[in-house]
Amino acid sequence: MIGKFVSECMGLAHAAHDILSGPNWATFLTKTGTLSKTKTGAPRVKETALSADIALEAQALLRKGSPQQRATAPRGFVPSDAISVVQADALRPGKKTTGNNSKRPDLVFMPADPELNLAFAVEAKVLEGQNDCKDLLLGPEGIGCFTRPDDPYETSGVIGLFGYADHASVAQHQAALHSAMTTDSATGFHSVATMQRNCDWDNVTSARKSTLATTKNSGLLCLGVVLGFPSIRQTGLATVKKRATKAKTGTKVRARATTLSSSAARAAPGSLHTSLVVKRKKASGF
Repeated sequence: MIGKFVSECMGLAHAAHDILSGPNWATFLTKTGTLSKTKTGAPRVKETALSADIALEAQALLRKGSPQQRATAPRGFVPSDAISVVQADALRPGKKTTGNNSKRPDLVFMPADPELNLAFAVEAKVLEGQNDCKDLLLGPEGIGCFTRPDDPYETSGVIGLFGYADHASVAQHQAALHSAMTTDSATGFHSVATMQRNCDWDNVTSARKSTLATTKNSGLLCLGVVLGFPSIRQTGLATVKKRATKAKTGTKVRARATTLSSSAARAAPGSLHTSLVVKRKKASGF
């Protein structure tokens, strides 16, 4: 049952990603909170923003496509197994944490039937450097959230790792993730395999690559996927910002000149500002 549920979740996630990275990308970039503020380099799209809008697009697809999914599902599919909600940065209090300190998976897919003990939780990271798959996705703040001995994220036995990268580097990062999971010694995996799978949603089928492995210590099935976007770094915005700053600097009036002009304007006709009188006395030798 969990396998079928996760398969549905992945189909929905890919469909939502395709809409966000395609027709809705330009609108997404204009939202407040999309880009990080960096002192150096071009602004970078935030992981939290990407996860939030993937959830947003997924919810729209659920309202539109879930009835059709259920109608065309293969034999044995139970409608109550279908997805009810996709939450981003989901606040999930645990036995040891609550409130702002609660666990917050980047994405959580929940079933339509609340009595089913199913949940597919995902940790996501923006990937740019060659070692980001190993350092971020397979690090303490990635898969470590699920495998740590102290208050780990709850799972149904399957966990997701999503990497967000530029379209051009998806294949490179997917290969790096597979390699890192094969050689990782901190967490430890076995049965590491790259899968070419078909994901269906709303009668649309797309072939996707993912890496599937099982953690040696916890026995969790880990699904690693790299999703591509047009541009993680917004270099064009950085250029416009620099030009605007230069233009503003070039037209700025000196503060001293402005002060003197304002003082002169306030002085009564025929009178002199005190500082000007002192300067004239010194020049005359008085």
